[in-house]
Amino acid sequence: MAAADTDAAAGLGLSDWSFSLPSFSWSDLVTLDSGETFGSYLANVADMNAPRGIRNKNPGNIKNDGQQWQGLAAQQTDPTFYQFTDALYGLRAIAHIFRSKQARGLVTPRQMISGPSGWAPSGSGDNNPAAYADAVAAALGVGVDDRVDLSGSDAMCALVAEIVQFENGQQPYGADYIAQAVALP
Repeated sequence: MAAADTDAAAGLGLSDWSFSLPSFSWSDLVTLDSGETFGSYLANVADMNAPRGIRNKNPGNIKNDGQQWQGLAAQQTDPTFYQFTDALYGLRAIAHIFRSKQARGLVTPRQMISGPSGWAPSGSGDNNPAAYADAVAAALGVGVDDRVDLSGSDAMCALVAEIVQFENGQQPYGADYIAQAVALP
């Protein structure tokens, strides 16, 4: 304040007043007709820029084939891919699918990813099965035709992390979160 303003405020007795406003966000004070706060609405709109797998909490982009996975959202509004209540369940589903592939004898990155019963076989959308299998093999530190044992948590976590990266072009989940999902029954 300028000196004249300070003198004027003191003459009015305003210099003895102090107050503070509680900390809040204006966007949280506005409630939409849906009952959602405006701040929550803005967060959901920002989420619309995330890849489909991240938005669906299905970071492996598992196609909806009618299987009743643990943690499925009550409303399945995506016509192609499952939607989960939490990404933890989507990550868990990836691990379960790969355990099943291993039990059926698919034991190399090429077999698990690009084979006829693989995760991303040729002829399924815009998949590049060879590049996908190469990326998974590199993440596991093996060749595409080397046997991989996914019974250990480290290998499974590395596989799941690479699936998320390849499917979404990003890896938003930490190692501990992925390990938690892989450990779910």
